[in-house]
Amino acid sequence: ILVAKPLGVFVVRDGQASWVPAVDANRIALIGVITGLLAAVITSLAVLRQPPWPRITIRDYR
Repeated sequence: ILVAKPLGVFVVRDGQASWVPAVDANRIALIGVITGLLAAVITSLAVLRQPPWPRITIRDYR
């Protein structure tokens, strides 16, 4: 199966030709959603994967 996606079109206006790229808004939205989900998963893993020992900090309360 051959799948082809349009890359753009040449527009001829007033005798001048210009290239207008085709923008796939669904693909851009999908990439944004996947990036957001990946960032949320990585952040959640970083928060949940803390060391099992307690935090030992010295605080000077005077």
